[in-house]
Amino acid sequence: MRVFKALFAALCLLLTYSASADLTGISGEVVAIDGVAGTITYRVYADFSDPADQLIAIYGLDSAPLRIETSTTFFQEPVAGGALSTDINPAFWPFFPGGEFDSWLTIGAEDNTVNTLQSVGFDYSVFEAGNSWIVDDIIGGTLFVLPGDAQALPVAGRVLLGQFTSDGLLDFTFNLQWRNPAQVPTETAGLTLSLPQSIPGCTDPNALNYSPLATEDDGSCTYPAPSFSGLSYETVATGVAGGTYNTYRVYANFTNPFDQLVAVYGQDATPLSITSSGSFYQDAAGGAYSTDINAALYGSFPDLVYDSWVTIGAEDQAGNNLQDLGLDASGFEAGNDFIVNSAAGGAWYVFPDDQPSAFPDALGRVLIAQLTTDGIVDMTVNLQYRAQDGTNPQEEALNIVFPPNLPGCTDPTACNYDPSATIDDGSCELPDGCTDAAACNYDPAATCDDGSCILPDGCTDASACNYDPAAVCDDGSCILPDGCTDATACNYDPAAVCDEGSCIIPDGCTDATACNYDPAAV
Repeated sequence: MRVFKALFAALCLLLTYSASADLTGISGEVVAIDGVAGTITYRVYADFSDPADQLIAIYGLDSAPLRIETSTTFFQEPVAGGALSTDINPAFWPFFPGGEFDSWLTIGAEDNTVNTLQSVGFDYSVFEAGNSWIVDDIIGGTLFVLPGDAQALPVAGRVLLGQFTSDGLLDFTFNLQWRNPAQVPTETAGLTLSLPQSIPGCTDPNALNYSPLATEDDGSCTYPAPSFSGLSYETVATGVAGGTYNTYRVYANFTNPFDQLVAVYGQDATPLSITSSGSFYQDAAGGAYSTDINAALYGSFPDLVYDSWVTIGAEDQAGNNLQDLGLDASGFEAGNDFIVNSAAGGAWYVFPDDQPSAFPDALGRVLIAQLTTDGIVDMTVNLQYRAQDGTNPQEEALNIVFPPNLPGCTDPTACNYDPSATIDDGSCELPDGCTDAAACNYDPAATCDDGSCILPDGCTDASACNYDPAAVCDDGSCILPDGCTDATACNYDPAAVCDEGSCIIPDGCTDATACNYDPAAV
């Protein structure tokens, strides 16, 4: 007789091979995901229909192999673990956290507390090394408890067979010996189970509760609330299209990058209006929608880049799936206001998930218009967007006015002209004279210089030796006559700078005792 049969005979008073409905199969459940990073921890059970049934033994031999297999490896805690539940001591888990997720076999008990589990004939070294474990030799082995042991009885209809942690696919073949309420022992061989059968959870990686190990979406995914946060604008160019226009872009803002704008609309109850206190610049090569903008034409039509248009995300034709319905943009294309207030209404729109640029950019924005104008824009729009949670919120009567109404002097000829002012407040100071105190025509009453100042530029005194007939404004440099500068003159003044015409030139003998005395000489 085989050794296994001899061992097994010591455990059982009588072996029968009849089937019974009391053992209904084996099942598994997930008890931890990422208990050990990247793994799933399962528990496997024998299922019974009668609470008085008892699981007595798990066995394997050549004619009834026991298989505990993984496509990768089993996690085995090297210090606080073991092959059997009798090796598991929860007191060690604070020091060896992996012990809680160790892989082991059992009958009923999950740790070494009041555990009567015994083992005969099995070599667990391959299993403890993390490998698949197959018992299919002639010797075989058994893992057992004695009839009547508390852990042999089902709890909630099942008896624990083991815990297994792995990042792979698991396949089990168990052979069980059990007793029914009448204490009749029965063997059931070849019970199989594959895991994971299905791991319910959220399979959407963009959801708040995404489970990377879930294999079946159970509808539990949760998402952020719809996240529209208002309109905004930015100035992208000033002094364009002839120098009098400024270019602005208008955005719808979101805090969730997975929400997407799908429509901008208007109707009689909720009108859409895009107005300017001036006019909108419309380039001959452009159009009312971003789908009309061909970026390849920018070189030939430089001002096309400033054209006014509406959109959802895209700024030109490239990859643009924008569509429109019920809109008349002819007035807008003529530089006038864009109004949608009919009963039928109208919209520009994209289909959900059809326009990548309908999702917010890195700043949380979706572009809805570019407007180039020489006035103040007053814009009221209604939006519909597809939120990540699948809802379709509408945001109505959204108003934005830009640039802000800033009071100041708007006259470029005034001395206090404010280029950022949008409303003239009557404070302009117009040119009214020369305000340079150094100028010859300085006007102390003037407040705004008119550019008429005549600055000192030379000597304007005709009597001065350095008189400059071309000078207009005397600079104080005039040198006036101050003596005789002729060194040959009798009245020569070496200190004189500008000759005054008084020099007396020698003209004869003035000595009355001389033979040639000239009484007329000076």
